[in-house]
Amino acid sequence: MPNTGGCAKSIIDALNGGRPEEFSSDYQCKNNQYKEMYDLYNNTEDPKIDYKEILDLLNAKGITGLNNGLSDEENNILFTSTNIPEIISLVLKGLKIIKENK
Repeated sequence: MPNTGGCAKSIIDALNGGRPEEFSSDYQCKNNQYKEMYDLYNNTEDPKIDYKEILDLLNAKGITGLNNGLSDEENNILFTSTNIPEIISLVLKGLKIIKENK
């Protein structure tokens, strides 16, 4: 997926069954300020921040689990497209299908 990056790429990789390192507390806690917030939150709040649980959920749901009205093929096009009219068309198609299925 050469046209995606950052957070979107990590989520897409996870939906495709990958195990991106960004979905780990080790990776996230490299930032000291975030680690302080992470530790404070996990020591005082429920549910805890659990990157493995989130990653397992994304792996289990897969692209089909998005339930966004698009086929897997259309989602893969959406994930990599840089063509603005194509992106808009796919998003509107998905929204229309969701609305019709309510």
